[in-house]
Amino acid sequence: MLKKLRKMLKKQEGFTLVELVIVVVILGILAGIGVQQYANVQQRAKEAADAANRKVLTNATNMMLMLDPDPHDGFEGDKLRITSKNPGKLVTQYLDEWPDNPMDNGDYVVEVTKTENETGDTMYSIEVKVEPSETVG
Repeated sequence: MLKKLRKMLKKQEGFTLVELVIVVVILGILAGIGVQQYANVQQRAKEAADAANRKVLTNATNMMLMLDPDPHDGFEGDKLRITSKNPGKLVTQYLDEWPDNPMDNGDYVVEVTKTENETGDTMYSIEVKVEPSETVG
């Protein structure tokens, strides 16, 4: 019985070329799927961080306007523009630092528009947008 088993084992010395090719193809497919999923997760994480940064800037600006209705060296007419290069009180009093844009497509700019309604109440509209870094001033 042992002789017969040894004889069978000697005949099978390894994998055939076809078996190895099939394994390599399967591993390649799995790697391709994994890389694509990783790229999707990275993009979704950047988008979530971008949305969170915009919300932080909006909330900090709201807080600043509630406590100081004419901040940041004053409005120019009815507009106030806050940038990473000119953050004024927003960073010194309401944020630890100006957030970086995870999308790498420019810098955040906060634009505040001041209006008065018919009863004389002042209202603010806050818009956080992204502009090319070279134009932010």
